[in-house]
Amino acid sequence: MTVKHVTPLLKVVQAGRAAFADAPEVEIHEGAILAQHVDAWVNPPAAPSRG
Repeated sequence: MTVKHVTPLLKVVQAGRAAFADAPEVEIHEGAILAQHVDAWVNPPAAPSRG
């Protein structure tokens, strides 16, 4: 499985690429998530869990 992280923020892209440099299954892309050809989108919640 390939994991793609997409963000329009250049600083986040640069940090992500540095953090996952040794993980070839993780791709970091700058741009819009809607422009990606993927089977599913996963968006982590912005707020902490209340569970």
